[in-house]
Amino acid sequence: MHILVELDGVLRSRTQEPIATGIQMVGALSAYNQISLMTDASTAEVTQWLDVNKVVDFDNVFDASLSLAGDELPHRQIKFARSKGKVDLFITNSPALWAYAFELGIPSIMFGVPSYTRPEFRPDAPRKVRAWNEIEEAIEKQNAMRTQDARLTRTEALNFE
Repeated sequence: MHILVELDGVLRSRTQEPIATGIQMVGALSAYNQISLMTDASTAEVTQWLDVNKVVDFDNVFDASLSLAGDELPHRQIKFARSKGKVDLFITNSPALWAYAFELGIPSIMFGVPSYTRPEFRPDAPRKVRAWNEIEEAIEKQNAMRTQDARLTRTEALNFE
């Protein structure tokens, strides 16, 4: 199983501190799965941070070198990970990235630790339009596509003639 994990917000806080719960979760998942990390830092910086914080169970790092003009870096990293093979699970702290991966058909998990989650990502954020609305829209879009998929209708099996 290939698991793509967003480093910032799942393993590392905004202040570069390790998030123990995220490190434990990814460590447990890495026992039998391929783990790829995505970040907006360079591979050298990330490798040093991972070494200092004793995170050694990962297979790939998709860093800022994957950026392409006109494409958001996290979106590009998800597309790049998919080009290397099937992504079976995506773990993120960002509702917008969760919705993007969900729309691509990637099973996704929202990870949040209240003391580390950015305020705008929290469901009780003091904004008119919250990022949670993006998740709701992505789910509704997937459900609409599924109900209109002709492959999922099985009316021919109901003919008893």
